Amino acid sequence: MYRNLPDFNQRFCAQKNLFSVDNVVYVFSNENIPGYLDKLGDIAGKRILSVCASGDHAFECYLRDAKSVDLFDINYAQKNIMELKFHMIRNLPYEDFINFFFGKSRMNKDIISPLWNEFSDSLKIFYSYIYCSDKKPKRMCVPYSDNKLSNAKSYFSSREKYMDLARKLPEKINFSHVDLQNINTVITSKYDIVLLSNIFDYVCSGAKKFNVAFEYFYNAVLEPLIENNLRNKSGIIAFEYIWQGVGLLNPELLSRYSNWELKFFKKNPGKKLSCIEIEPSNIGNNKDQVLLLYSNINAQKNR
Repeated sequence: MYRNLPDFNQRFCAQKNLFSVDNVVYVFSNENIPGYLDKLGDIAGKRILSVCASGDHAFECYLRDAKSVDLFDINYAQKNIMELKFHMIRNLPYEDFINFFFGKSRMNKDIISPLWNEFSDSLKIFYSYIYCSDKKPKRMCVPYSDNKLSNAKSYFSSREKYMDLARKLPEKINFSHVDLQNINTVITSKYDIVLLSNIFDYVCSGAKKFNVAFEYFYNAVLEPLIENNLRNKSGIIAFEYIWQGVGLLNPELLSRYSNWELKFFKKNPGKKLSCIEIEPSNIGNNKDQVLLLYSNINAQKNR
């Protein structure tokens, strides 16, 4: 444990929450984030709450002129990945960013040495312990993306977009180390959009009944977010996505979702759940995504 670093120490503390702290670190997303942000309409000026993960949700939102993006994650190590990329985008040229993550000099400290004094203590320890050690912790593997620049819409797909994002990033991105189930005890702000990625898959992965899993997720996660953190008139929660190659070719999966959706309508008149089909992302072997949304019925014009 590290003295004077209580926030970093939390990463190593056992917690019994919805999502485990002991997960791999995601350096880049394999989601088609640009694809589903485009489907949500104009997000310029919107306040957004998002899972941190690789930080890509925040970067794509700021590229589209979001007013603010607050991040949360139960895996504290993701904060360090986000911060590392944040400082690089703000201060280093595009070529250095690409070379650091995708080139022959992967994770070369020489590339980021000019930024070292800007890093938080936890990031310095994280980088030194994870990337510069031959004995990496068993559960702290860091997968690299082999997709490189396959997503033509991403913030790192071109020098122009990268530089545009660098101009739009704030001086700091707020991060809260918290589990979804307890988020309203830590984060009290109201948001126009909440992005949960596919946390549902992890929360309810052990559930035997699909409808029961969704009902639990709504009661434990969505309802508190709707009540405490979502703007009443126009709020949207993107709470799950299904890869088309898996979901649309699996009638049973979509049938289960449809049955649960009907029950939701009966219990929650005036509210709306919807599916949005997303354009092909061309990322790896994944095809289109289907985005599952909760939204106020007045927000359907954004579909």
